[in-house]
Amino acid sequence: MLQALKEFWRFKPAYQRWVQQSRTPFTPDIARLQLSTHWLLFVYDAQMRHHSIDSNLISSGAEFESAGFTYLDNYSMFIHDLGKASYPVVLQGNDVWVPNNSYIKRSKLLSKMKKEEKERRPCRIKGELFSVPYELFITLDEQMQNGVQYERTRVEILQPFRYHYYNSVIGSYVSAEQHKIQKAFMYLGDRSYWDKLVDGGWSYKVANEYTPGNLEGVQDRNYYYYDNRIKQNNSK
Repeated sequence: MLQALKEFWRFKPAYQRWVQQSRTPFTPDIARLQLSTHWLLFVYDAQMRHHSIDSNLISSGAEFESAGFTYLDNYSMFIHDLGKASYPVVLQGNDVWVPNNSYIKRSKLLSKMKKEEKERRPCRIKGELFSVPYELFITLDEQMQNGVQYERTRVEILQPFRYHYYNSVIGSYVSAEQHKIQKAFMYLGDRSYWDKLVDGGWSYKVANEYTPGNLEGVQDRNYYYYDNRIKQNNSK
């Protein structure tokens, strides 16, 4: 009996992790998340501040950090067209638009795509950075079906910022835009799940692609951006 108790206490941490993971099937890395009280999360969908209050991260205890861009340009954004319930899906990979890709092989659907859609290539994503309590990821992972429909992945995010200075001669002034690279979680669509669903414009439209009006700082390349207040009409 005493030996059994010793063995239990020896493996108690592993047992506790197993219990937690069995209760959080969409958050298998819960033990890792518990190493910090907050983690950075980059969002590009209805979790952004100007969208529905019901889905806003701030109302769930997260803190807004800033706007930001993905460091890499190998992302494509599609909008599942469901009217007011529409939502974006971001896929990663420079092969998203290659003709040999599974969904683009459908010749009938391909013929319906506009010329500019065929010529589009993956680029960066614009979104918002939040500092999120670790326990909130359990809810988010379940909503996003982490490991099934999406993969919560740590990516590099360019976070723009400016310094505020004060000089006794000229007073207060602001520096030119600068940036730093932050590691943040991002929910990326699982290609094995979404590639067979994205259909070239029938129910999944290409998101609006934008060209920065002021090529300054990190705003120097085209990007995809989702705004449910703007019609996603497959045009730049």
